[in-house]
Amino acid sequence: MSRYGFTPLEKATDEVGGGKNIDADGGLMPPSAETVSPIRNNISNGIKGRSSLTGFTLVEILIVVAIIAMLAALAIPNLMRARLTANEAVVQGTLKTVASACENYRAAEVWHRCPLNLAALTTADPAFLDSTVDTATSGVPKNGYNFIYTRINGQQYICCAVPDAYGVSGTRTFAINESGVLRALDNNGVVVNTEAGYNAMEVTQ
Repeated sequence: MSRYGFTPLEKATDEVGGGKNIDADGGLMPPSAETVSPIRNNISNGIKGRSSLTGFTLVEILIVVAIIAMLAALAIPNLMRARLTANEAVVQGTLKTVASACENYRAAEVWHRCPLNLAALTTADPAFLDSTVDTATSGVPKNGYNFIYTRINGQQYICCAVPDAYGVSGTRTFAINESGVLRALDNNGVVVNTEAGYNAMEVTQ
C-alpha cells in the first residue's frame, strides 16, 4: 500500500477479491493465490494476444502493391524522357565534333576534299575523330544513335544521326553538313542523305 492509498495492483487485487482482503482494522491483508491468479492470467493473455498480431493482411499487402505500381507508372515515363533528352544532347554535340573533324581533315588533305567516310577520320594518324562515332564500321550505336555519313562531292557532305530504336533511344533524327548548321527532324528514324532532305529539316541552333 502506497502513502496515497492502495497501489494499482493492491486495488485491483482487492476489487477482484470483492473486498475480502481488508482486515478488521481496515488494513490490507496479503492477497491470496485465488485472488492474484485471475489478474496474472489476464495480463498474460493480453501480452499473448498482442504478440500474435505481427503479420500483414492481404488487403494491406494489396494496398502497398497498388501504391508501388502507381509510383512506378509516374516515375518510369519521366526516366525515359530524361534518357532520351540526354541521348539527343550527346548526339548533337557529337555531330558538331564530326563537322569540326571534317574541316580539319579537309584543311590537312592535299586536294582539300571532304573525307570519303567516317573511317577516314577515325583511322587517320593521328585520328581526327573517336572510333566510336563510326557506327557503320563498329556496328555498335553511340548513345542510342547510328551515325551515317554521306559525301555528296569533294566539297559537300551530310552526317546524319538516326535513333537505333525509335522511341526508346531517341525520337528525332539529326543532321549536319559542311555549313556546320545542325538540323533536326521528328520522324520514324528516316535517314537524311540528300541536300534537299537536309534543307527540309528544322534548324536547332
